[in-house]
Amino acid sequence: MVETVLESKKNNFLWLDLVEPTEEELQDVAGRFGLHTTSLEDCLDPIHQPKFEKVQNTVFIILRAYDTRSRLQTDSIHKITRKLAIFLGNNFIITVHRSELDFVNELKDEWKNRCARDEKSESNLIILLGLVKGAVYSYSLAFEKLEEAIEGYEGKIFTNDDTPVNIKEIHEFRSKVSAIRRVLRQLYDVILKIDDYTDEFAPVYQDIRERLERYLMLTDALREASNDILNTHISLASHRTNEVIRVLTIFSVFFLPLTFIVGIYGMNFKYMPELKTTYGYPSTWLVMVLITAGIYTWFKRRGWLK
Repeated sequence: MVETVLESKKNNFLWLDLVEPTEEELQDVAGRFGLHTTSLEDCLDPIHQPKFEKVQNTVFIILRAYDTRSRLQTDSIHKITRKLAIFLGNNFIITVHRSELDFVNELKDEWKNRCARDEKSESNLIILLGLVKGAVYSYSLAFEKLEEAIEGYEGKIFTNDDTPVNIKEIHEFRSKVSAIRRVLRQLYDVILKIDDYTDEFAPVYQDIRERLERYLMLTDALREASNDILNTHISLASHRTNEVIRVLTIFSVFFLPLTFIVGIYGMNFKYMPELKTTYGYPSTWLVMVLITAGIYTWFKRRGWLK
């Protein structure tokens, strides 16, 4: 579908928005505005990464915005983001995307209202910055979900369950953070190249750049936090194993001498003098009780019984 968002004959300005265009529609628009064939091929590639290139008098940009419908466990860039292609000319801007993007629709409505009030307000550069800002800010929801997830892992890590944290979930979390960081890094490279065109709108550009830099630092913090959780989980699992071994060892120390005594007198040899004594049985019990009490006292004094 090809939509004419803005058209000003007075200022010779045009904004076309192509949503899930057919190849014929794309070729028709390319013919009207002299778009390069390689750029058209990139438009049709759903998994293309962010890029910036200038072909003759047209700037071609690919952005990737966060898909709010993606699951936390998804770690593929093309599954957690949606592509937006932009052609920027002297007096036109063309946006191409395969699915509806909320921030694009919001920007379209905003500019339709602005132009209804002031026809001189349209500018391809400020619209471009609005699109870039929308793509970058779309990741705020991603970080909200990631921060909630990391807080959940941190809350579960010190529970008394045998497996408070699923290692697979932590791995998927780290993979998603890494995927988001890669696409943000590519977006950052694109934004650096846009800098040459945005002198007139430096404050807007600087705000976008600072937000993206903050997101990049946040991905590093989330990766570090996930590593800490994983290491803590492994340490706690090792600690719990050691606790089990400690308890089993204490039990074995108690029962080893008792088993030795019982084993000797349970061999049923005919000539065992102790078996015929009057106090042989109670004496054996007394010895075993004293041994047990002695071991208990020794362990208690050394702080091995908690």
